[in-house]
Amino acid sequence: MARALVRRPKVLLLDEPLSALDVKLREAMQVELKHLHQKLGITFLMVTHDQEEALVLSDRVAVMQGGRIAQIGPPAELYDRPASPYVADFIGAANLIACTFTARDGGLAKVRLADGSLMSGIEVGAGQGLEIGDKALIAIRPERMQAGPAPAGSAALAATVVNQLFHGGRFQIELRLDGIEAPIFVDIARSSVAADGSVPQIGSRMDFHVAPPDVLVYRAEDRA
Repeated sequence: MARALVRRPKVLLLDEPLSALDVKLREAMQVELKHLHQKLGITFLMVTHDQEEALVLSDRVAVMQGGRIAQIGPPAELYDRPASPYVADFIGAANLIACTFTARDGGLAKVRLADGSLMSGIEVGAGQGLEIGDKALIAIRPERMQAGPAPAGSAALAATVVNQLFHGGRFQIELRLDGIEAPIFVDIARSSVAADGSVPQIGSRMDFHVAPPDVLVYRAEDRA
C-alpha cells in the first residue's frame, strides 16, 4: 500500500487487498482504508467478492452479472432497492419467495404464495412489467421480518422452525413455509428475545410479519 501511495496516483486500484486476512485484521484494515481515502482525497477502485466489505467501504457499488453492470449506485440504494432478484440475493441476504402476481393498485401489488396466503400493499419495485397471473418473486431481508402476530397493515405469514443458528448478537432462524421448498431466514436480535432468552424451538410453528414497504416483487425470470 505504501509503495502504491508514495507516487500520489489519481486512482488507486485495489484487487481484493483484504481477502487473505483474518476477520479482526480485515475489519481493522477496512477502517484504515476509509481513513486513507478521506485523508488523500483520491479515487479508490476496489474489486471484492465480500458483499459486506463492499457496503462498508464504498461510496458507490457496481454489481456485475454476466459481464454487464446489473446495478450501480450508493450502497444503501442497492441494499434497500435492488434492481433485480439477482442484486437482492447478491448484496446481503434476501429471502426470495415464489408467488403469483394477483393484483395491482398504482405502485402497490398483491401476490399469492404457494400455500394460498395473500400478501398485499407490496411495492412493485422492479416488477413493472408484471401482469395479473404472472409468476413472480418477492424479496424480503431477514432482519426486516418480525416474529409475532402481525399488526394492522403488515403482511402476516406462518412457518415451521427448521433450525436456529447463534451469531452472537443475533439468532438466525431457518423456516419452512407450507408449499415452498426453499428455506427462508429470520434474524432476531438477542435484545428482542423473551426475558428468559428462549428462541423458537425446532419443529414449532412461528408467526411473523413484515411491513409492506420492506417487501419488493419482481418478475420470476429476472432472477437469472
